[in-house]
Amino acid sequence: MEEVSGTVLVGESFDPVRGRVVVDEGRIEAVEETETDSSAIVVPAFVNAHTHLGDSVAKDAAVGLPLDGAVAPWSTFSSDFSTGASETVPSRFPAGGPGTLADRWRLSTGAEVVPAGDDQLAGYFAQAAYRFGGYAERMYVRPDQETTLYEFALTAGISLPTSLSGTRIDLNTTAGTRGTTTNSLVRDRFFGVSLHVNFGERWFQRRKLR
Repeated sequence: MEEVSGTVLVGESFDPVRGRVVVDEGRIEAVEETETDSSAIVVPAFVNAHTHLGDSVAKDAAVGLPLDGAVAPWSTFSSDFSTGASETVPSRFPAGGPGTLADRWRLSTGAEVVPAGDDQLAGYFAQAAYRFGGYAERMYVRPDQETTLYEFALTAGISLPTSLSGTRIDLNTTAGTRGTTTNSLVRDRFFGVSLHVNFGERWFQRRKLR
């Protein structure tokens, strides 16, 4: 557990408080008021500071336009791991030989729109976040050592505000297809629905006596 002492800027208005920030395994556990000789300025609210490209596109409505990519070089993978198929001639992974693995890549994009922007007095559904996007992925398996498999999907969702500060209810859907019918292979169509409750945490609000 670590402590960072100094003038801590807390809350949405960054009120200066003499004290310390208690950090345990990279997580902020507490912001405490106490006397300190440190002259450092501590801004815990900037730990996860970020912005979105959409901030410069739509000034009134909050818009996020993320673009993510990932690459995994599976074609160069090798291993001496035995599958235990035979004691005399053990089968190695991958069982079909190195040709059954292909370099995997994934490209995804989407958008998030909050019609109300920062207006906390707007209507309920104006404060909700509406999300939609999609992704394309080349899969890392090549069953017949010739045919490359792909996965494509569209996503959509809504994030609903609650009466608890920072707590939202997320409803998300995914629909897509993976594989191919070429060379007697199989193509799947899939659809998924998920529901999440994200609880907000109040780490940087100064306590007030009542």
